[in-house]
Amino acid sequence: LVGGVIFRLVDRSQRFARGIAAIADQRAQLAVAAYAVETELQGAAPADGDLIASTDSAIAYLGKVGSAVACTVAGSAIDLAPPNLASGITISWWNTAPQAGDSVLVLDEGGSRSAADDRWLHLAVSGVTSLPNACLYSPYVDTIADAGKVGWRITTATPLPLTVVSGAAVQVVRPQRFALYRSASEWMLGWTEWNPLTGAWNVIQPVAGPLLPYAAGAATSGPATSGPAISGFALAWRDSLGVSLPAGAAGLPRSVSLTLGAITRQAVRMDGVRAGLRRDSLSRHIALRTP
Repeated sequence: LVGGVIFRLVDRSQRFARGIAAIADQRAQLAVAAYAVETELQGAAPADGDLIASTDSAIAYLGKVGSAVACTVAGSAIDLAPPNLASGITISWWNTAPQAGDSVLVLDEGGSRSAADDRWLHLAVSGVTSLPNACLYSPYVDTIADAGKVGWRITTATPLPLTVVSGAAVQVVRPQRFALYRSASEWMLGWTEWNPLTGAWNVIQPVAGPLLPYAAGAATSGPATSGPAISGFALAWRDSLGVSLPAGAAGLPRSVSLTLGAITRQAVRMDGVRAGLRRDSLSRHIALRTP
């Protein structure tokens, strides 16, 4: 009798621990997916062409490859400092190496001190070369401690205006994509980027999951914990008044409602919880950047 009671107690404790771990992992996957999408989209400006294509379960956008301060500007060439300066100041950051076919955004402050003529120039990158001793004789680099360090020289397809000078902010962007896709028997949120050399998307990589399967109409039904309208990854685009826009509509969206639905990999068997695979959801409202 005592042995049976002890076994029952241990079994309940183990099921509770396994159930809590499964639920914690499920919610962590939802949080990771929401953070990844929100981080990328909150800096996107549809009016500047940052959104390339969208559906209710996928979004292609211009994602940042890196950013820097231009230390030398001449014609179509922009020189960027090495990322590891001896001073410890970061004026050049790269997530991945820039390459021809990317786009570069350059801040043109115009000919006056007023912000009225400031604008972001969106230019195609025609060439990228590594540059030893980059910016070595500029105010940003120590001529002795940073000697020999390698930066980048970016060549644009069109010449830069004379109002773009040393010190201009530079961002390099590349088409990237989030999408709900099926991997073996599971649905995942995946991310990929455009490869200018092959002219195709790279192999999609999982970001979070498993998620619920795609469900048509889920983008406008809102989050829930049960029901056929939940989708693993759903996007609803809205205008400045909060009115829903069809995916890919001509009107410029001002925000996007994100809904994520996840499912546990194993059945949850805990006292007080219905046994089986557990579904949960998370929603975010993301304001998009205005130019």
